Amino acid sequence: MCGRYVSARTVDLIAEELGVADVDEVLRADHRPDYNVAPTATVPAVLGRTLTAATWGLPVQVGDGTRLVINARVESAAERPAFSSAYAERRCLLPADGYYEWSGSGAARQPWFLSPADGGLLVMAGLYFRRGDGLLVVVLTGPATGEAARLHDRTPMAVPPEGRERWLTAAGAPVDTLVPATALGLDVCPVSPAVNSVANNGPYLLDRQPVQSPLF
Repeated sequence: MCGRYVSARTVDLIAEELGVADVDEVLRADHRPDYNVAPTATVPAVLGRTLTAATWGLPVQVGDGTRLVINARVESAAERPAFSSAYAERRCLLPADGYYEWSGSGAARQPWFLSPADGGLLVMAGLYFRRGDGLLVVVLTGPATGEAARLHDRTPMAVPPEGRERWLTAAGAPVDTLVPATALGLDVCPVSPAVNSVANNGPYLLDRQPVQSPLF
């Protein structure tokens, strides 16, 4: 799944790594390293050739109320009314340094940070929605693979460099451009339980910690 992630690079570094020509000036002025990105946070997103600001999460009508949806399943997004139009026409890239998952429960609940082994960006597939003057985004997820699937059976869908242009611009939904993030050989590191609170933020959240609840 993807319920928290890290976006610690500067927007100019993200733009350079992704070959993006334009950076929204509001994003450049407001973006700060975020080691505990949570739903409703403002995050960098690539739309076309522009790196801009978006809000993570889409309010979806459920019965008489609304529910904030942060992920969309790649297997069903093309058919679900809430996502089908965006899946066909409004796809984006959501750059991250990595994301968090948890094992165990209660006092022994252990957070883990999953990130590219080479230190590069994890470029997640996203969908975007226009609401008023702003943008809302969700992360596409799919079945996890490999040993990390023992941690969680879902993972963000990643967009490798060779597929990014097609993902952003092709007609329809070029799902063949995507791969499960766990198929990229991610490092899986036990990190501070402080990440459990969205009030905590900083690079110390990624410090390796003694394992409270083993992954394997």
